[in-house]
Amino acid sequence: ARCAGRARGSATHGTRDAGRALSGMRVVLVLALVRLANGGQGTTYIVEFPEAKAQGLEVVRKARDVGLSGAPQGTVSVRRNLDHVLSGFVGDLSDEAVQYFKKMGAKVTADGEVHMYAGAATQAWREGHGEDSVSKAATLPWGLDRIDQANLPLNGIYSSPNEGVGAHIYMMDTGINLQHNEFIGRIADGYDFVDSDEEPFDCNGHGTHTAGIAAGTRYGVAKKATLHPLRVLNCLGGGTYSNVIAALDWVVDHPASGPKVASLSLGGPTFTALDDAVAATVAAGITVVVASGNDGRDACSFSPGRVPDAITVGATTIQDKAAEYSNAGSCVDILAPGTSILSASTGHSDASIVDTGTSMAAPHVTGVAALILAEYGEGTTPAETWSVIQSLSVTGRIADDATNPGRNVPNRLLQTFKARLPLPPPAPPSPPSPPSTPPSPPAPPPSPPPPPSPPASVLRIVIQPDDFPAETSWKLFARSGSTYKEIDGAQLADGDGLSTWDVNLQAGDYRFTIYDTYSDGICCDFGSGFYRGELNGVTSPRVFEGTTFEELVQHDFNVDDGIIQPPPPLSPPKPPASPPSPPPPPLPPADTLRISITPDDYPLDISWTLETAALGSLVGENWAEIASGALTDPNDKSTTSWTYNLQSGLYRFTINDAAGDGLCCAYGSGVVVLSLNLVRVFTRSSFGSSAQYVFDPATAFSPRSPPPVASAPPPTEALPSPPFPPPENGRNETNATDTAAGIVGQIERILELDQDTLAIAFGGAALLVFTCLVICCYAVARRAPALTFTPTDRETMAPDDVSLDSEDDGSGDEKRAVRVRHKRGEDVSWDSESELSDDDSDF
Repeated sequence: ARCAGRARGSATHGTRDAGRALSGMRVVLVLALVRLANGGQGTTYIVEFPEAKAQGLEVVRKARDVGLSGAPQGTVSVRRNLDHVLSGFVGDLSDEAVQYFKKMGAKVTADGEVHMYAGAATQAWREGHGEDSVSKAATLPWGLDRIDQANLPLNGIYSSPNEGVGAHIYMMDTGINLQHNEFIGRIADGYDFVDSDEEPFDCNGHGTHTAGIAAGTRYGVAKKATLHPLRVLNCLGGGTYSNVIAALDWVVDHPASGPKVASLSLGGPTFTALDDAVAATVAAGITVVVASGNDGRDACSFSPGRVPDAITVGATTIQDKAAEYSNAGSCVDILAPGTSILSASTGHSDASIVDTGTSMAAPHVTGVAALILAEYGEGTTPAETWSVIQSLSVTGRIADDATNPGRNVPNRLLQTFKARLPLPPPAPPSPPSPPSTPPSPPAPPPSPPPPPSPPASVLRIVIQPDDFPAETSWKLFARSGSTYKEIDGAQLADGDGLSTWDVNLQAGDYRFTIYDTYSDGICCDFGSGFYRGELNGVTSPRVFEGTTFEELVQHDFNVDDGIIQPPPPLSPPKPPASPPSPPPPPLPPADTLRISITPDDYPLDISWTLETAALGSLVGENWAEIASGALTDPNDKSTTSWTYNLQSGLYRFTINDAAGDGLCCAYGSGVVVLSLNLVRVFTRSSFGSSAQYVFDPATAFSPRSPPPVASAPPPTEALPSPPFPPPENGRNETNATDTAAGIVGQIERILELDQDTLAIAFGGAALLVFTCLVICCYAVARRAPALTFTPTDRETMAPDDVSLDSEDDGSGDEKRAVRVRHKRGEDVSWDSESELSDDDSDF
């Protein structure tokens, strides 16, 4: 939905489609339109029978039939059956039906929304950088030119040996302009999952553009591959996870006469059911290429970009720079041209347009995969296809983005297929024995085997979420020196129930954190959730466990050969033996503060400051600014981050909004997040003109070392007390100054609450007291007769279904009236109204 505004236009290569120029629309309106365009799928669920899938297709179908036949009458409306990538169906379910299928052991997941990965990126790039005149004037799209050569400058040449003849490309997008000259004679059967028909015509343009990059006659990589249009996104570029899953199921079942590759230039928040469907498609022997996303963040936070079995693609620019909008990180496999790419469009049979996004980068890889599959044949596995793509690529060519570092991870650039390369060979057979003559010398005694690695302990993480699973996530960190590094984690999705994860751990120190985005934990306001950690199947004692918390809770623990230990303190380095002169005391280890701000619709209103308190000063006195920042791009709605290393001390962070409306929710949904050593310590969305957070890195979510326990000395004569030794790590944790600073910091957090919030609270209380007094005085003055209500029909009506109102008819006399309302589910309507005189007491 955030990419629905396409604002596309081209004076040279096409016409502007005013009906689809939706830039600037509020996110709330776009979401409503997307839902409306998809038939209002507010009660759509994906129902799976995982145990039946392992036993084959017939068992899956039987389990589905048995489940549907026993469902309460009128509570289920099946939209599509799922036989291959998942085992079950997609349908509209009532609450009663949801509980019915869960009780019979099915996995029930509420549907969600996906969107295309272009449009908004195109608009932001053009507003910030201007139109790319090179791309619009060139007869050959620069993306094709770039993947044909290892280094710049571009030479205006692109060639491929087989042009993808015999390969089948499945484009899951907004459909294709079926009359476009780019695809004459090469569009095979497809399906429209939005309108449920066999005419996947493109009413947006995004699908035609991506298909042109993958397989267009002029603009494409594999110019003679066969295209199968699968429309899963509507005219606004939005769709549902269930339609994408159904399209993957269609691909696996489709009887193509050649190798297959699927292309998905779409995505959304993490969604386990879609991830599982993509993994099942790859397991069926089909190469899947996905876009990493346009949020300028970690691709591992989005589906399907986080699926390890898929080929996840980030975007680059014509200057060999990483695109600032491109998601990156360990889940991205390769980079490809994605900024200002010329390709086909809608409007007429020769329309074209320049577009930007990881949506444009992914089909470059799809086209190269089609060339490889056409060369090696139908039996080529997805792993072998990726191995060839990886061998063809070049590394170290892409410069990082200065405004959003880390976008060139990995630094691997796509190159097109030129000539047949050997596939990874099978394991070689054992070498033959040497000839009998001359005789072999006696074999030397075998070397002793290397000592085995210590066995890994298995940590089982168990989480039962509350009624809102998508709010819950967890991370696991391993201690490395004086800091913790993330090694694993997961985000729960809507519909997830009791979930478990197994993580192999070697001996060492670890930290587990569980986080709730709504700050109400997983128990007990909206369900009874819990979490726990068990090592090597031992349920008592557990490594950690809990139920209630607010935003975040963490547990530190140590694993030593499968035994749970408390985390030991960090040992100081041993002093060198007899140094000529003592070295200066080391500085305490620095804590890493990361400030991340996602703005609302008005980024220029946002600024921040970071201050430190002078040594020995009281709270609120002698604050000195050490850093500040502001958002400077009015069109950049992505997350901007700053990182600083902090020593021990008292700090104050202030976030300011010049308009006085905070980051949420009048004009978009923004948020500010402060993290210390990768752990969130402060999050705020709604505030007035400013919000503050005072903290000391030494006490905010840092691993605390227990004080050393000294052994009792033997009784001796009383000796003068020696001076206290300096703290081992530069922080005296029992020092009275630190204790006072901690107490004062807590007092300041209370005193520095948002003043607008306090004013509203006290004003509201005063207004409530005044209103109650007025009502009481009025009741005593009128002393109207009591009203009794007697239903005359056979329906039972609750007392709160009757309302007693009074109104002034203009003459100064108030009249009483009775209104009866009838509840139909959650809808309430007034069925009747009758005026009463002062003497009436019965109705």
